[in-house]
Amino acid sequence: MSPIRKKETARKTCVAVLPAAGSSSRMKAAGNKLFLELSGIPVIALTLKALEASPFIDEIIIPTRPDMIDDVRSICNAYSITKVSAIIEGGENRTESVLNGVLHAKGKFDLIAIHD
Repeated sequence: MSPIRKKETARKTCVAVLPAAGSSSRMKAAGNKLFLELSGIPVIALTLKALEASPFIDEIIIPTRPDMIDDVRSICNAYSITKVSAIIEGGENRTESVLNGVLHAKGKFDLIAIHD
């Protein structure tokens, strides 16, 4: 009798959308909370490092404000984040920013994870 083999299925591809277009107004902090540091590392870099390390995340899309695109790109470079495939313009609110990220990924991935 031959052993039973499980049918191998292809791993689904997954993109993470990391909305980063907010103004941090509810936090009432000076500046954007994503750039505040925890243990000397910006919050957004900690998040990106976690997504980068995940074997389940293939790419990362970051919708952000136009004036923050260069800052986000600099953080990606500084922390050697290679899975970021796009830093795009976010929307007027979180919903629009998430939508922009999803539309950018549309049709390219099996799964879309939204970071909250």
